Amino acid sequence: MAGNKPQTQAYFGSQATNSLKPFSSEVSATTPPGAPGPADVYTLISDQGMQILPEAFSYGPTVLEISPNSAVTGGGPGFVYGYGFGPALSNSIPPDLKVTVGGESATITAFYSNAYGLSSPPFLLQGFSYTIPQGTPGSADVSVSTGSGSATVHSGMTYLPAIQQFPLPGAMLAEGIYDSRRDLYYFTDATSVRVFSKAAGAWLNSIPIPAKGSGERLWGISLSPDGSTLAIADTLGGAVDVLSPDNPSAVKAFPVAQPIGLATGDAGIVYIISSGPQVFKLDTGSGQVIGYSHPTYSFPDCGNYCRIELSPLNSSVYFNPGGYTYVIDTTTGAISFAKVLVQGGSDELSLSTDQTLLSATDYIFEPSLYPRAYVALNLREIQNIAYIYGQKLNSDGRLLFQPTTLGIDVMDGRLGTLLTRIALPITLSPNYDALVSDGKDNILVAITGTNGDGVAVIDLGSIPEPPPLPYDWQLALQRQSFTATNPPPISPAPPSSLAARRPAPRLRQTVPHVTTRKLLNCCVVRPSGLPRQ
Repeated sequence: MAGNKPQTQAYFGSQATNSLKPFSSEVSATTPPGAPGPADVYTLISDQGMQILPEAFSYGPTVLEISPNSAVTGGGPGFVYGYGFGPALSNSIPPDLKVTVGGESATITAFYSNAYGLSSPPFLLQGFSYTIPQGTPGSADVSVSTGSGSATVHSGMTYLPAIQQFPLPGAMLAEGIYDSRRDLYYFTDATSVRVFSKAAGAWLNSIPIPAKGSGERLWGISLSPDGSTLAIADTLGGAVDVLSPDNPSAVKAFPVAQPIGLATGDAGIVYIISSGPQVFKLDTGSGQVIGYSHPTYSFPDCGNYCRIELSPLNSSVYFNPGGYTYVIDTTTGAISFAKVLVQGGSDELSLSTDQTLLSATDYIFEPSLYPRAYVALNLREIQNIAYIYGQKLNSDGRLLFQPTTLGIDVMDGRLGTLLTRIALPITLSPNYDALVSDGKDNILVAITGTNGDGVAVIDLGSIPEPPPLPYDWQLALQRQSFTATNPPPISPAPPSSLAARRPAPRLRQTVPHVTTRKLLNCCVVRPSGLPRQ
């Protein structure tokens, strides 16, 4: 304890200690007996003042949070946060600090005496990282022990089914799409479309895409709802390639500068967002390309993470450049923007299969872009983690899957709160779009490896969906009541300049995304006979 005035008494919880010894600006004390767990520390000063240090001491270890709190049977990286794990002024792993999961000892890899990393943290939180051991599906107790005692969190870890890995050496996968009519997955590689069958558990013959110039790098991919048209963005080649999965050798190329994300409709219409960004509509029947622009505001830059979504009924096109969310009415061509003042978050974009919810820039929207919630984590949940692009809503929007550097965060898709954090023993790819959903169940196919050189099937079907919200029907009635003369209460325009924008992270804590541009320079086409480097 420190201070410039002489303390006369100190309490650890409700227990007093009288063995105070002043040393210059510090005072030492012998702790009185106490019950296991955290205790507030009070010091009473001779001038009638009082100092309160909330949960500043722990009798034995105290576990506040286990993160991740789920893992596949193969284990993965984990963190434990709490109090009383070790000394307050050293980050060396205490020799008496131990952790077990389901009775199995786990290896501690690092210790954090100040887990918040702040000079004046709100609480003296400590933490340590460890390797979650292998286990069997079901719940397991997590126990932490030191020389001062032990603490057990019953059912603190849930083991999920093992993942299935399917490596593809040398590949650099960027994005995938599921074909429900053929039960196949298509992935963009550098110069070809890779085809994967989950049912067969195997890679099938690839679809080569002819080069159009001095460079080729396939990036975004999209399939029409009726499964007749597959569109591929060749970012370096400056073209959108279109083919039928039933006749994949007949590839048509349409010039479009630096296409990134695609959304394909049933009538041969492909919506494109390019680096810059610009938004286009390509009619694959006539070859006509039409550009879209807002009458007042320019679209912010989104680099090679631009993405675009088409509603299942082909009525609305959503795009999210630079974290500013827009929708195009495909009938009239009118462009509207999200009814929130603060945007400028991530470039994530995901639409539930039933078209009831849209996730964009860490907000949860209704299809009309009225906001319902935003992704919200506590201070412990944002530590030691980064997000990877590839967020997906499940079929009815109740679950939101967010790939991370640790594994996958599963959130309530209507409230934005974290339901469970899953550790994986693999690295998910940060290239562009790490997760692929089949739109039916909660079994995901993930692009794996730093360069995207494989996929993994991740079965999250055992994760329960949250129950219906009691006020869902009230919100629906309220939205139906909005008219031109009775607009919603919040309807601001986005700011018109970069200087005027207020990025979301300034007003709320968010998790940063991992970004990389290296793969856009990977695939220069060389004359035949010259090897790739």
